[in-house]
Amino acid sequence: MITRRHGEGIKMRAPTLDDIDYNIDVEPRNKVLVEGTVTSETENDVTMMVEDDGELLKEHRVSAELPLDSFIPSGKWESGDEDVATVDDDGRVRRVDDGEVSIRFRHPWLTRQKLLTVEIATGVVGVFESFVSGTAAAHMFDQVRSRVDGKDPQQAMALYSTMDHADNIYVRNTECWISDVDTTCIPVARGTSSGRFLPTAISPVHVIGAAHTSGFRTGSTAKFVGNDGTVYQREAIGQTTITSFTGGSNLSRDFRVLILNEPLPEEIKPAKVIPENIWDYMPVLTDYQVLHGHPRVPLFTPNQTRMAGVRGLRQIVPNDEVQFLATRTWRMTDDEELDNSDTSPEWAPFGPFFQPMVDGDSGHGFFLILNGELVLVSVWTSSTSGSSLIYSFNEINTVMANLQGDHPESEIANADPYQLDAVDLSGFTNFGD
Repeated sequence: MITRRHGEGIKMRAPTLDDIDYNIDVEPRNKVLVEGTVTSETENDVTMMVEDDGELLKEHRVSAELPLDSFIPSGKWESGDEDVATVDDDGRVRRVDDGEVSIRFRHPWLTRQKLLTVEIATGVVGVFESFVSGTAAAHMFDQVRSRVDGKDPQQAMALYSTMDHADNIYVRNTECWISDVDTTCIPVARGTSSGRFLPTAISPVHVIGAAHTSGFRTGSTAKFVGNDGTVYQREAIGQTTITSFTGGSNLSRDFRVLILNEPLPEEIKPAKVIPENIWDYMPVLTDYQVLHGHPRVPLFTPNQTRMAGVRGLRQIVPNDEVQFLATRTWRMTDDEELDNSDTSPEWAPFGPFFQPMVDGDSGHGFFLILNGELVLVSVWTSSTSGSSLIYSFNEINTVMANLQGDHPESEIANADPYQLDAVDLSGFTNFGD
């Protein structure tokens, strides 16, 4: 069988389980049919409106965590019993009758399935009300909400109003919802025009992307644009992959760290990253089904066309539980979800700013916003998920130092090694104390 990985030629071999292993993620979708007793409950950093003893329609949404841009073909959802439930191409599982049903992702090489229950039953449903004041989650929620409120996505999603790759003319869009935040760590193009597979600057000489695609690798160039429009082109002269990727999506780690041929100037501001103790300050991220709901912290998600999307960060799996992709997102909402009574109206302003991640978006970073600054959470592996940066934190730092020492042609070879710059959340409520 012929298999192919982007940029690395064609290889002849049979697929192995590692090539095609993947996880199916399940998100509950509940709708209240008959109201019960409603109370407001707070757990750690989240306040939910909880409806108890109501009659609920219990359904689900599923996603297959396959990597984008790999040689692995796509698959198709199917229901094991359409008299019980159906599933559409987007993974929405809808009840036909009460019962258990196997929902399968039919893949050309390997089919995975989940046994799910759909029913109308008495139960509990939680609706996101707010993040608790003084918490990191509340601050980061407001950092995006305050910027998108009242904005028209038709005018406010493009990061640039002008992108002339041939003449290196780039003008940032002053109407963009994130125009007041420094986004210079995000390159505008790879080589002469393409925005595909672009990494993120994490130091003046290091960038980070995804290991499962070599779309940006040693020899690739990236254009960074200062806030004054000055273009700085840099070439990657060395790289190290941090990966459990063997061809498929057994991806507890999926990072490619590269060193640039010369340092970026002060006009380009490298991204800070989430800290290793993030769960102490944002316990909502340990389990997105807090109080039977699924709170989400809004993310800035730029893509290959340099559009400023928004989606929700719903979970970063703790290090001792990491098996597959550990940093999980979902759209904040859509019109259909707003019809579900477990979908918060607080999310409605984010819905129009959603954009799907597609072929070519692998390796692009996604970010929280803290005090008006970007905070890198991870890079895209699948269309909904990335690896845990925290899980690979120390290894990334080691790789960054080694790359500096291994390239004497670089003027920073003998300088103190750059390391990941983690944000300090100590000004917010610490739930780990």
